[in-house]
Amino acid sequence: MTAASLSLCASACSLRGLSEEFDGTETPAVEDPSLVREAEAGQRSGAFFVVEDSEARGGAYVRTRPGTTCSSEDPNNKVRFEFEVDVTGDYQIRTGAIAPDELSDSFLVRVDDAPDEGYLYMLPNKTGVIFSDLVHHETGQEMKQLVVVPLKEGVHAVEFFCREPGAGLDWIALERR
Repeated sequence: MTAASLSLCASACSLRGLSEEFDGTETPAVEDPSLVREAEAGQRSGAFFVVEDSEARGGAYVRTRPGTTCSSEDPNNKVRFEFEVDVTGDYQIRTGAIAPDELSDSFLVRVDDAPDEGYLYMLPNKTGVIFSDLVHHETGQEMKQLVVVPLKEGVHAVEFFCREPGAGLDWIALERR
């Protein structure tokens, strides 16, 4: 696999098995390791629980319980992460995520309580394999925009809300653009 095709694949597909250098359980290199969080270390509420999985980074990931009714009006089913940002700038959110199928492949994401309705984050890989992706906001008609948020120095919160039960989150990282 060439460097260009690996770069293209990095935000849209599973990288497990594509090279000996990349282990799908490892977070891709980020500029600031202090801006990486294991999902199971996040503040979970509602139906989110920890799933032990040897394929996950750290041996576990989080997801919602089967049969959970997810709703954008229910603020209780979420996992929250806090980050101390040292450098003001524009940031994107990278995840290690897992979608078992097309009915369990999305979250609503908010940064510092915005936007109110959350960014609709549809996981592109629906094979049940943990993969690396950048959070995009689905805007309809298969259009999506990379979520880039301006952050000042200080503490910021990133929240993943249940939208479809079964979607899983292994880790998240803030990356300065």
